[in-house]
Amino acid sequence: MRRFSVLNLAFLMLLAAIPIVSCGALNNAAAVWAVGFVLLIAGFVIPVVLRFVHLLTPPKDEPDVGEEPS
Repeated sequence: MRRFSVLNLAFLMLLAAIPIVSCGALNNAAAVWAVGFVLLIAGFVIPVVLRFVHLLTPPKDEPDVGEEPS
């Protein structure tokens, strides 16, 4: 998966987590609340992990997109 797609997935997880946590809290459904909380945590953790993974990859493995020819 591309980095942009993973970041979009993390954003969608954050957006989905808010109403799920709210429904779980209002209806006293611990399982629904827990699923929303896991989505919330995963949505926050994914971009941080991607930042560290990006630093660990060697630069020659990435395409030369955005460089101007000399």
